Amino acid sequence: MIRLRIPAFALLLFANLPLGAQEPSTNAPAPTATNSSDTATNLPPPTSVPTTIGTPTSDSRVTLKPGTMQLQVGFRLLLAAAEPDVINPVAMAFDAEGRLFVAEDGLNSGDGVVKRLEDLNGDGRFDRVSLFAGGVASPTAIVCYGAGVFVASGSEIIYLADSDGDGKAESRQVIYSGLTTDANDSSAGVTHLVWGPDSRIHAACAGVTGTLKCEANPSVQPLSIAGHDFMFNPRTLAVELEAGGDSLGLTYDNAGRRFTTSHRNAFKVTVADISRTSVNPLYHWPSLQSALTAADWRIYPLKSSEQSKGADSNLLISRTPVSRFTSPRSLLAYRGTALPKAFENSLFVADPALRIISRWETTDGSTTPNLQRPNLNRTTEFLASRDPVFRPNQIIAGPDGALYVADLGRERLEESAERGRIWRLQPEDQAVTKAPALSRLPSIELVKLLGNPNGWVRDTAARLLFERNEPEAYRTAAKELRWNWNPMCKAQALQVLTAGNSLNEAVLIRGLQDKDANVRATAAALCARIISDRGLAPTLLGQLSAACRDASPSVRLEAALTLGGVNHTSVPVMLASALRPAPADPWIQSAVLTTAHPNGAAAVLGQLVGDANVHRDPSGWSFLRQLARQAGLESRLKLDELLALLEASGLRIDDQLLLAGDIGESLFATGRSFVSGSSTNASRFFGRRALELAIGGNAAETRAEAIRFLGVSGFTMKEAGDWLLVMLAPAEPEAVQLAAVDALAHFPDPRVTDTFVQRWPRLNANVQAAIITRMLEQFDRTHALMAALEARTIAPAALTDVQVNFLRNHRDQTIAARATQLYGARTELNLSRIADAVSQTGSSTRGRRILEQRCLRCHSFDGVGGQLAPDLAKVGRKSREELLSDIFNPGKAVAPGYQTKVLQRTSNQLLVGLVQTVGADFVRVDQADGTRIFLPSNQVEDTFDQDWSLMPNSAASGLRASELADLLSFLQMGATGTSQSTNSR
Repeated sequence: MIRLRIPAFALLLFANLPLGAQEPSTNAPAPTATNSSDTATNLPPPTSVPTTIGTPTSDSRVTLKPGTMQLQVGFRLLLAAAEPDVINPVAMAFDAEGRLFVAEDGLNSGDGVVKRLEDLNGDGRFDRVSLFAGGVASPTAIVCYGAGVFVASGSEIIYLADSDGDGKAESRQVIYSGLTTDANDSSAGVTHLVWGPDSRIHAACAGVTGTLKCEANPSVQPLSIAGHDFMFNPRTLAVELEAGGDSLGLTYDNAGRRFTTSHRNAFKVTVADISRTSVNPLYHWPSLQSALTAADWRIYPLKSSEQSKGADSNLLISRTPVSRFTSPRSLLAYRGTALPKAFENSLFVADPALRIISRWETTDGSTTPNLQRPNLNRTTEFLASRDPVFRPNQIIAGPDGALYVADLGRERLEESAERGRIWRLQPEDQAVTKAPALSRLPSIELVKLLGNPNGWVRDTAARLLFERNEPEAYRTAAKELRWNWNPMCKAQALQVLTAGNSLNEAVLIRGLQDKDANVRATAAALCARIISDRGLAPTLLGQLSAACRDASPSVRLEAALTLGGVNHTSVPVMLASALRPAPADPWIQSAVLTTAHPNGAAAVLGQLVGDANVHRDPSGWSFLRQLARQAGLESRLKLDELLALLEASGLRIDDQLLLAGDIGESLFATGRSFVSGSSTNASRFFGRRALELAIGGNAAETRAEAIRFLGVSGFTMKEAGDWLLVMLAPAEPEAVQLAAVDALAHFPDPRVTDTFVQRWPRLNANVQAAIITRMLEQFDRTHALMAALEARTIAPAALTDVQVNFLRNHRDQTIAARATQLYGARTELNLSRIADAVSQTGSSTRGRRILEQRCLRCHSFDGVGGQLAPDLAKVGRKSREELLSDIFNPGKAVAPGYQTKVLQRTSNQLLVGLVQTVGADFVRVDQADGTRIFLPSNQVEDTFDQDWSLMPNSAASGLRASELADLLSFLQMGATGTSQSTNSR
């Protein structure tokens, strides 16, 4: 980490900011609607809250009982404000004058308020408290901008503006509407609004659904935000999605990295943005966020001094340590100067349920940081309380770098009370200073503050520059990149220029050539902004090529992602360079797989297939196979060249055939084959070698891969079919038999169907299951299967619930009628025999094990598992009765987006699964066995909706009522982190 030496003149500048440089600015105007009379309304007069609330009466020192607070040695806690001056403080933000705006949740849904607090004499206490706006419905987040504040208010985001500078909001405007949350989940909503380094306002969302509609600018397209966070440009009001959707806290560190916190993951860092990771429809990122973990993951709350009856009894606060955060409501990456240097980039998380503020250190890792407990907090928390009403709901850094904590001041989180406190946390020996008034500075001076060591100063200076939007300031910012030694100034200047539409090739080249890795990474990411607008200059392309060879993994990652917008023959070489130094890095792998489309995957594969460091690494080998599957889908694939590179790669022949088979599977999906795609004898060479390996005395795995290749090689039944029929024999290893079934299924020959049925009795259950799957894919083979089922040659019980439902709903009415006659109509399971599971108290620990064993093939949880069914972390808001019905009658209420479909290819093959159109040219089919198939749209004849779920009715068969109770307990805990909701706005 670079330690910055701050010149004396810079410190003097911060300590003595001019008080009369110019008149206080109202900064940017309020966002205006196309028809302001339709969207802006006058504020209602205050009811029970006076306009001026006077001076706080609380002592500035902690007045709690001795031993109530445990604070790290060397720090002190000051009471900056308390009730009745602040009540239920749910969110707060400082403006450019150093005044604190506090959003307070009312006792009723429509009587929330926004107050403005001022420290007039710089003693750390707020001397003046005034009402900025009343009648705000359920406020949850606030951020300052221009002459007012944006506030997340229930289903809306509103803007409250003080246009005349009198400290009261004269206008109220609905900016966005359409936010919806679960009424039963008190923690759901827009939990934070944060000014980001990119001059955008970023919204952290937890359990928010709905379509965001911009009421103030009808030209902004409505945006569905279900399962995401979002950000918006406060000038144009354009909205973009961000990774998240369960974010209870949001913060940025000095490197501009975005961190979030949620019930299930206390620390997550966003690795890549949605806009650059969605350019390739053939690759889906497993996640855009990385959950950070530490070797020591114990949390140390204090025992409560008062065990109130029923108050948070489920949290077990009397037992320490605990293994996880209960309700991490706020996250702060510290970027100030008031705390010791060792605290820079520390992550502070506030958990109101455990009554703690926990500090964790981040250190440089590869593409993501490492997390560890500080030495001083190995067995204690930075701040812990046994006061039953201490509820730290939000933590922010103030203008001078001190920490400010919004304390709800309530005994039970889910019950509001007319209490609240704001604490100021600082080193013991630090003097309290008056906040600087940055809005009084001219823009040229603000540019100089972009490198200030205090993150609040940098953020506020960047915001004021964005609000003023002055060309001369942007020209000055561009000069900072050439002459300033401070890397933080350079990185922030790049962002300011981007926000002001003043980015150009010369500026980016300077950034890419900088000595600091974070500046280079920032420049590499921002190159994407001008590529899409003005093409790419050769000099900039050369610098991006150098960035792909950079020693820093973060620089290589950003450069690889940016290349997704570049159409140039050198891109595959650059992508290969980005991966080579760390072939197992999952994030760079994903970046390369994203960018290698539409016509680069084969070239990237050709670059890397001969690299021993890549193909000898298990993760690198898996990556090469993914590249091979993408390569086979490319419309302009140069197959002969790719096969020649495979031959010359130095790989063993069985590994060559494995990659060739992956290419062949994708070719088959496009209606092509090796034979039709090759103009040389290369494909024939691979075919002959595959046949030799398949029938020779080789290992079963080698033979299986060779057989699978024969199925997609383009060889005819006459050339290879007889050999494949021989290999479907009980004496052969199971892997060989399964491969023979898959290969034979590609041949439209009646002998294949006859062989499947005739040899059925002598084959094992796994091979039989594979045969049924393949027979259901073709009309003629399905008729043959029905005949065998009716004759009991194949036992009807051999088919799964999903397969029986497929037959009952078959588009061939004859088959559907025969299946209904054989199996009867679909019925719902009577749940009365397992109703006891609803009332029993289960173990969530045992329930998690059951979920991992039975559910994760189809469902996901914590980013792990399948994608065929909804995320189980989000179903806990349902009642136990509803969850039990979903488990045993999965087709009764299929969640939107998870409806089963049958896809008919132009070859008449039928595929069953979740069907989704991706991009302009492809369709994706996710099948029940986990297989994901991509088909060109021109290979799809039709799709048919089904009224049944891919989840089998037997998924929970054999579970006792007590085990079901365990599973239900875990599912209900999954959504909130606790078995009962303990969070509040």
